[in-house]
Amino acid sequence: MLSESAIFRNLCANETFRLALINRIFEYGAEWDDDKIDQLLGNYERTLAEPLDVNMKRYFNSSNDLFYEEDEYIRTFFAERYDYMIIMCQNAFPNDDVEGIAEYYLASAQ
Repeated sequence: MLSESAIFRNLCANETFRLALINRIFEYGAEWDDDKIDQLLGNYERTLAEPLDVNMKRYFNSSNDLFYEEDEYIRTFFAERYDYMIIMCQNAFPNDDVEGIAEYYLASAQ
């Protein structure tokens, strides 16, 4: 993304902006605890599982297994999100203390 946008690349050259962005990424990530994820995905499943089952059978003559596989994929992503976020931010901002920022927000989320 950084290489695709000259404006964003220039903003990230500013240390104040860059550190605020990194902090916000991890602050937002800390808001998604396991209970919140379970509630969100549970509501999603209760709302969409039956209509998706009906439509998969009607239009594709198949089951809706992909829906449940995706649910597990999303749960795994959120459970491991800090690992992904750290790698992403370290790649984008190699000169900043990404791990220190991540540790601060991870500790505050627990």
